[in-house]
Amino acid sequence: MLDIHPASDAERIELYRNVHDVWGRGLPLEEHIRRRLTSPQHNRARWFVGCVEGKVATSLGVYALEFRYRGEIVPGMAIGAVHTHADFRGRGFAPELIGWVEDEYRRQHGTAISLLYSDINPGYYARLGYVECPAWEFDFEPAAVVLNGLKSLELHPIPLPATPSISRLYEDFHRDLPFSIHRSTDYWQYLELKAPRDDVFAIGPPDDPDGYVRIGFDESALVVRDFATRNADAAGTLVAATLQISSRIGAKSVIGWVPQLPDEFAELAVRREEEITMLKPLSPEFPIDESVTASADWFHEIDHV
Repeated sequence: MLDIHPASDAERIELYRNVHDVWGRGLPLEEHIRRRLTSPQHNRARWFVGCVEGKVATSLGVYALEFRYRGEIVPGMAIGAVHTHADFRGRGFAPELIGWVEDEYRRQHGTAISLLYSDINPGYYARLGYVECPAWEFDFEPAAVVLNGLKSLELHPIPLPATPSISRLYEDFHRDLPFSIHRSTDYWQYLELKAPRDDVFAIGPPDDPDGYVRIGFDESALVVRDFATRNADAAGTLVAATLQISSRIGAKSVIGWVPQLPDEFAELAVRREEEITMLKPLSPEFPIDESVTASADWFHEIDHV
């Protein structure tokens, strides 16, 4: 029988030890554990475990979120790092843990929508009621791209913390979408802690920008992390800004989440094979229809859990 409960401090270390084989990023085991224990991202989660005879068999983290659903701010959650130890796989423990956590958050917090990013065949989570959303990413070498008709943008660095300069732009860009992640003041503060080495560029005049793009770096690759604009041609603005920044810094490749691009830019993006956005309604008042999944196409990499 699976004993499901919030993880103790010792169980949290044990579950971090368990997931090293999947998310260790090449780090030695003890360094991997230390990194997770001090990470703002992992410390923001509440961790839950399912134990068998005192051993952590399955685990996951829950991140509290708010969503804007057709203009209404509703409580939500994101599930991350779902993992089952090799000794216990094939027994349905992960679905049991996910269901228990969903019920707990629905009862205790009124959680209306659950989000996860699948690193496996999304059909697994579809069987648990999750709906697959569009999931694209940049994947190109700037030096090989020749696009005609893109206008040059005025770009200015914004020093971190950048929240006061860009939060209103984010709200303006997402307000009219049927569905988006709502970023509270606390959530913005968390994003600054999560990615303190990012660079942010204002698009347009620095005193009244039309938008922004936030980038990180992965070795020689530019990573598009966040974006918003008041320009009507959002996709064109994103592509133009990304190309200008990558040229300025000499990036050899560009990666990072992006919405499905129109035909003239389609060659720059591919479908994500991992981190696939999936949503599940935990209340019948908030169905996940095509307009919602289409809006989730504009989710940003910095929000990934």
